[in-house]
Amino acid sequence: MSEEIEIYVYLEDEGVDVWCSTTAKPLGDGRFLLQATPDYDPEVEKWEFVPGSVVTCRVRRFQGELEHKPIAVSAD
Repeated sequence: MSEEIEIYVYLEDEGVDVWCSTTAKPLGDGRFLLQATPDYDPEVEKWEFVPGSVVTCRVRRFQGELEHKPIAVSAD
């Protein structure tokens, strides 16, 4: 379809809110296929949605940022 976009995925079990930036391929109909970061290690980081998941997104403005960013909010 089109080129990859940047999406943020929530990291679980961090003690504070932490979001990981990764890429995703648009699939159409508002769905995206999450890609792994080059250093992705499921033993170190527990992503709410693992690479290979098909997710939908919404936008969020993180503290200190001017622009809204897409975040993964649900998986098929």
